[in-house]
Amino acid sequence: DLRVDVHVDWDYPAHEAVIRRAAAIRADLVVGEAHHHALVARPFLQNTDWELIRQCPQPVLLLKGGRRYERPAVLVAVDPFHAADKPASLDKTLLASGKRLAGALDGRLHLVHAWLPLTALVPMAASAPVPIALPEDVEAVHEKQVRKAFDGLAARAGVPAGARHLVVGPVEAALDTVARRTRASVVVMGAISRRGLQ
Repeated sequence: DLRVDVHVDWDYPAHEAVIRRAAAIRADLVVGEAHHHALVARPFLQNTDWELIRQCPQPVLLLKGGRRYERPAVLVAVDPFHAADKPASLDKTLLASGKRLAGALDGRLHLVHAWLPLTALVPMAASAPVPIALPEDVEAVHEKQVRKAFDGLAARAGVPAGARHLVVGPVEAALDTVARRTRASVVVMGAISRRGLQ
């Protein structure tokens, strides 16, 4: 029961052709296959997936497989502190998209945020900076602030406590861990693209 239009372009680079076509048809979503390249080939290939994520103004859904979504867990990655100068509205957009997707697929919405303890990096002569742990009370205050901001965002979005995942560690590891634990079929996350000195 779908109307499908097919359009073929001879164009390079591929991501720019996809973006132009998405703009021409006023697409709400760009769906593509996630291309996986061998590690040795990555530096020599144009990474269409990455460029779509960086440059496409529409949301991009990259599929790793052909399985249908059956009541999926939808994991939304947020940053309530808006690290790296992210727009304040990005988390709201991500949450709204995740809720719509989970609702449309009769799925479950989960929220994740990864954070790191505070450390002081002390420069040393002729060596890399040395991490120095801060006093426990400083770390405790920091953790309390992180938890308060995350729980506040989750509560405003109506995400129950059992679907909130606040993880200490790097973002990449946290996303992988929580996605596996929740058996997430979809990860919703934002991307900020910068050029040159930005």
